[in-house]
This record gives sequence, structure tokens and C-alpha cells, in this order.
Amino acid sequence: MKYLIAVLLAVLLLPAAAWASCTTTDGGSVVTVTCSTGTESTLTAGSVEGLKLAGMRAVAGVSVHAETAGTMTAGGTLQAYVQNPATGNWNRVIDLDLTVAALARQSFLGLTIVNPMGRVIWLPNGTGLATTIYLTYSY
Repeated sequence: MKYLIAVLLAVLLLPAAAWASCTTTDGGSVVTVTCSTGTESTLTAGSVEGLKLAGMRAVAGVSVHAETAGTMTAGGTLQAYVQNPATGNWNRVIDLDLTVAALARQSFLGLTIVNPMGRVIWLPNGTGLATTIYLTYSY
């Protein structure tokens, strides 16, 4: 019985252990997202992570720059999330996911903003290494 409980706990906790710990630093015009393992993190409702879009009428788009200390795993992704300005909940936006190549540094420039509301963030999933993502505005 103890063995069964231990196995069940391990199965339940295993996915949580795979999530990276990400830290967001807002430098004004550049938001830095530093993730420790290159595997997707979770976002909590109401968090102020990511790049602020609300009120940014002069902004035409967003640029995403991903860097690692070595070569990223080809086919890994930077997964997009937007924050619902009404509820504060983070929602996945699969259409904005970015696929990385086997490079140490990669940029995606001028992603168009159609409706500047809430916040946006990209988090690594399967990049293979600790990943730092820089989010900047495009004018």
C-alpha cells in the first residue's frame, strides 16, 4: 500500500517538476524572461509578467529574441500566452508559437499587434537549455 501511494504521488508530481522556473524583469522598453531549464513554465492569474500591451497605441508589433548558452534543440518552441485584460487569466495562443532552430541565438522580429490589450509573453518548451527571452516593442 505504501508503495502504491508513493508511485501515485510520483506520477502526480512529475509533471510539475518538469516546469521551468522563469523570472521576468521589466526594463521598460525591454522585458527579460529568464527560464532555468528551457521547459515551459506556468503563469498565474493576475500576474504582471510579460510585455504590457494595454495603452501602447504607437506600438506596431513585438520582437522576440531567444538566447541560450549553447545550441537550442531544433523543433523546440517558444509558446505564446496573452493575458485577458478582463479576468487577468493567461491564455495560450498557439497561432503565435515560435519554432526554434538549432542555434544559440534566434530572433523573431515585428510580430504584428492587432489589438493592444493585456500582456503577452513567450515561454520556452523543449529548447533543451536554460533560455533567456527578450521581448521588445517594434515601432
